[in-house]
This record gives sequence, structure tokens and C-alpha cells, in this order.
Amino acid sequence: MMCGSLWNGHSRLISTRDPQDLAIAPERQVSALVIFRKAWKSRVALLAACVLTVLGLAVTHTGVAHAASSPPATTLGIWTSAEDGGSYSTISGQHPNVANVYEYWGNSFPTSFADAAESAGATPFMELEPWQGVVDDGQHGNACAYSSNFPAMTTIGANGSAISSYLDSLGSAIASFGHPVILTFAHEFNIGGQYPWSEGDCEGTTAAQWIQAWDTVRSDVDSTANGLASFMWVPGAATETGGQDTTYNPTPYWPGASNVDMVGVDGYPSTQFGASQGTFKGMFGLVFSQIQALSSLPIFIAETNLAPLGGSGYETIPNFISDLCSDGGDGVLEWEDDGAPAMTSTQWTELDNALASDCGSSSSPSAPAVTTSAASGVTATAATLNGTVNPEGAAATYQFQYGTSTSYGSVTPASPASAGSGSSAVAESTSLSGLSASTTYDYRLMATNATGTTDGGNQTFTTPAASSGTAFTAVGGLIQGTSLKPSVTAHAAGDVILLHVTTEGHAPPTGISGGGATWTQVGTTLRGSVNSGFSAAVYEGTVTAAGTATATVTTSGTPSAVRIAGQEYNPGSGQAGVLVAQANLDVAGTGTGPSITPTGSNELYSFYGYDTDTGSAGSTPGYTYELDSNGNIYAFDPASPATPPAFGDSDVAFGIAVLIEPAPGRAASSSAEVSPASLRVKRAQVSEEAGQA
Repeated sequence: MMCGSLWNGHSRLISTRDPQDLAIAPERQVSALVIFRKAWKSRVALLAACVLTVLGLAVTHTGVAHAASSPPATTLGIWTSAEDGGSYSTISGQHPNVANVYEYWGNSFPTSFADAAESAGATPFMELEPWQGVVDDGQHGNACAYSSNFPAMTTIGANGSAISSYLDSLGSAIASFGHPVILTFAHEFNIGGQYPWSEGDCEGTTAAQWIQAWDTVRSDVDSTANGLASFMWVPGAATETGGQDTTYNPTPYWPGASNVDMVGVDGYPSTQFGASQGTFKGMFGLVFSQIQALSSLPIFIAETNLAPLGGSGYETIPNFISDLCSDGGDGVLEWEDDGAPAMTSTQWTELDNALASDCGSSSSPSAPAVTTSAASGVTATAATLNGTVNPEGAAATYQFQYGTSTSYGSVTPASPASAGSGSSAVAESTSLSGLSASTTYDYRLMATNATGTTDGGNQTFTTPAASSGTAFTAVGGLIQGTSLKPSVTAHAAGDVILLHVTTEGHAPPTGISGGGATWTQVGTTLRGSVNSGFSAAVYEGTVTAAGTATATVTTSGTPSAVRIAGQEYNPGSGQAGVLVAQANLDVAGTGTGPSITPTGSNELYSFYGYDTDTGSAGSTPGYTYELDSNGNIYAFDPASPATPPAFGDSDVAFGIAVLIEPAPGRAASSSAEVSPASLRVKRAQVSEEAGQA
């Protein structure tokens, strides 16, 4: 659903530095073990070392809003020199589920690192650092000697073409990765003398300029990340007065509650600058209260070193963790390297046990929670199976079982696929082909983690009778996205891809271009009257070669939100899709799609509508109903439907329905494109049905 005028997208960013292969001991889940890759940081005496700055969306600023998915869990993090050897366990049974690397501005997404992390059951956590020059000694060195590769914070905030192009590429890489990513940008901003972007440092960045840069990063990344990125806002907690750094209240840097997914803070307990700082209250009490005045999110100590705890002048690890968890914290990340003291195995055991006892983590996670959902895109020979998996905080895999009885007999995918290691439900789906017509199939989703296997409930679908005509046959499942640059898996040359594009923010679609298919607009653009600011258009692409079809939709202005849905169809050998008629919907809410009277046989009805509430499918015979990730409905019927689709609720308010018929067209191939003339409007019946019910 796209609730009223607010449509939730999702934005986040990534950073990495010198990726290492992950080989994580899987014996035991200790909730969120975050692995940091921070070889340039040299000593723990810098009380606010480098932060796990997984930034979030800027709230009171314009831009794409976040999706409603929950961010990954973070309870126990660890970074030690053992990471260089690919081993993250410090004692038997530790199992990290978040892996972190760092990237300078301009570096690309570390795909190999992310793939290895995901395979090991860890969520990649990437930190982007906008350095102004080379860090020559692991400290601050030549930090403000400007380089073309490292733009100033004000340049990032201005969001010129080079900035947006780079950030769009990061978001696209996250979308291609296909799994959740935790992101951070320009961390420890409130510690002067720490980084060039910090308050009072050489760039002279103000809080407003920092927020503007944050807003740019999260908006641009979010526009292409397909809702898979989560940002953490992380100030520093160092409170020294006699050292080289000065800590400021982080409040002016707060982007707003709705623009932050996760909250962290960096700090190292040390009595060097005061006896009280050997305790949780003394080291973190002030900054926790400052953050809690801004947000109710749990606070993760994103970087610290607890080895001194239990020594003279320091509280014990169990007492520290007890105070942390009772004061609204949810975990810690232990950082050890370059001369930093190392925790003993006894201390690690104390930490693991204290986190499990006081912060609610568990060394014995539950088996996955699994739901089998309704199948979609059912044709005589194909269908898409759907469901959700909650890994319950441990690395999990999934497969669908299917067959003509509850004995099943077949699985897909052939090898178990990763469901991640988060603690919230993640949608999973897989496409079937080669099915028999007029056959009922049973299927269920099953998932496995270290604790056990859970079988979802059984569902069924029935394939329709095979058609002897040239009706459109659906190929694959629902195509959906939130970017003006969709990328679609194209199954065969000559197939037709229909994309319904809806925008909000008085920025109607104006055109389309791309590769892998010949694109053209079908019918006319709809501009909302009842739903002011909304616009919609339908585009058709004839596939020129199997593989990937890309499209770039242009708009007049920048939309505040974008929703795209559609389907790939095989219109028949040597055929192309031609518009018969269009009908528009622009109402406060209805339970019925726009009506179009068929003019012949084998005409495809295609409709995508914005739902003002949680959408639900309908039951009109002949129609296939598919819901996108926001609850908006896509419905189609390739058999010249006599009646429009009825929906399961009466909140569908805006969208375009088109009636398409197959017509002779030049066969597409990798070396020849379908003539745009074959995509012309055949009979332009465009009706503005503003009051349609």
C-alpha cells in the first residue's frame, strides 16, 4: 500500500575498505556479532575511536521515505586482528551475524565481501568515510588536503551530478546484492579533532551542513537500493577534557526520528580522564540521555574496548552490561587491535552471558518462523510461489516443496537459498515453469537455521487449461520497484513487458528509454484530480534478447515517491502488443477496477492501482491478483475479460487500466528491434472515469 500521499521507500548507504573473506564459526548464535574492519585506527586512547555509523534518513528534509522493514539486530559485535585471518571467534561457539568493512568515498560496493558475509549468515555493515586526503599515520595526518576523490561535506550536500551518480551506483549495487545492508556515513561528527567532517575540525562543517550531506547520501542511495539499506546515526561518547579531542552535544546533528533506522554511539571506558569513566554511567550516561531525548530506538555501543573492566577502578563486565541494557542499550561491539588490550576468554564468556541475560539475546535462537503465502502469476504452465521467513536472529536457508499432493516430491530452488540472519520476516519467492495445465499443485515453504527446521502451512493453486489461441501468457512473477530506473529479467526475445509507473509529487512521467527492449508509452498519462499530485503512465517494452531489460523513466520534476508494477508476457510467436483501450481511475476509493469493454478475443486487461490502506486481492474469475511490497494491487486477465476486477477492499483510488491485443510485429532478436510502429495505439479509447466505482 502507499498510505495516502506517503509512500514508503527505503534508503541507506554502504562503506567498505579492504574486504577480507569471511569464514565465521557457526557453532553458536550470540545475537549480533558485528565484525569491524578498521586497520587504520591505531590506539584505544582516542576515546571515541571509529563509529558504527549506520546512518538513517533525514527526517524533516525532503526525499524518499523509508520502508517499514525492521533493521537487522545488533547485540554483540567484535573486531580483532583475527579478522585478517578470516576467523572471528574468540571463544568456542561465537557466531557473528553482522560483518563490517570501511570504504573511502568513491570506492565501489564490496560485492565479494558482502556475498561472503551473507553466506556466513552475517549482515554486511559498511561505513562510508568522506576523507579529504590521505591519512598518513592512522590518525588525522593530511586529512584536509583536498583531493578530487574526496569531496567536502558541502559538496556532498549540494548533490551535483557526480555525487548523485556515485551514490546511485552504491544503491544499485545493494539492490543487486539482494539482502539487507547496514550503512553509515561521516561518523563521530561531534568529536572535534577526530575527523575532517567533525565539529570544529578543518572543514568547518556546521551541523546543518552535516545533515544536508546525510540527507543527500540517504536519499540518493535509497532511490536505487530497493529498500534493502538501513542507516545508523552514531555520535561519539568521549568526554575527555585534557586530550586532543573535544566532545560536543550531538543534538544539533539529529536528522529527525523518521530518518534514522538505528542508533549507535562510540566510546572507550578509561579512567585516564576521570575515575567515573571506568563505568557505564560515567562513560555513556550523558550521551545516552542526550540521544534518548531525541529517539526511543535502542542504543548500540558501536565501538568500545571492555578489556580494562574488572580491573582497578573499573566496574565488572556483568555490571557494565546490566547498566547498558537497563538504560536502553541493546549491545556492544568490542574493538581490539594495534596495541589495544585484549579481553581474556573469561571476559568473553562474561560478556556473552551478560548480554544473553540482560539484553535479551540468546545463545540458542528459535527455529525460523515461516509463512506460506498465496501463489501468483499462475498460468497453464507456470506459477510463482511466495512466502516469508523470519530467521530469528540466526543464519537461515529456505526452499519450497511442491507437487501434485502433500507428499510434494520436488523442491525449488535446487539448493537451499539464504534467508539472512535477521529477526524480522523477509519475503521469499521462486518461479516454477513446465507445469501441467488444469492441474492442482500443493506447496509449502520451509526454512532451517542452527536450531531446527520449520515447515510452513500447505497451500494450493490450480493451473488453467491450456489456450489454443494467441492470448498473452504471463512469464515470471510480479515486476515491482520504487526507482525510475527499473531493471527487469527478460526471459525471451519477443516477450512484452508492461510497466505501470505511478509517481507522487506533481512530477508526471514524460518518457522512457533503455536497453534490452524497445520501449514506448501505451496510451496517455493520467494526472490526478481527486488524488492531487499523483500521476501514472503505462509503458511497453518488446524484449530484444533474453537477459536483462533496463529502463529509465523521465519525469517533469522530481517525484517524492515512485511505484512501478507490471508483468512480462509472451503474446504469441511473431506478435506484439497493441493498445485497444485505456481507462483511468482517480477516486477516493473503490473496490472495482476501471471497466473496459473487450472488442475481440485474447485481449489482455492490465491494471495497477494505488491502495490507500492495506490492499487485498480479489476473486473475479480469470484474473490474477498480485500485491506489491506496499500492498498496492496489480491485476491482469489475458482472456478478454467481460467484467473488471473486483478487489478485496474498497480503498483502491488511483491507476490506469489498459486493454492490449496481440498483433503482428517483427520478431525480436538480439540484433533487430521491434519497430515502434507495431506499438501504436490501435483504437484510442481513453476515458477519464473520475467517479468510477
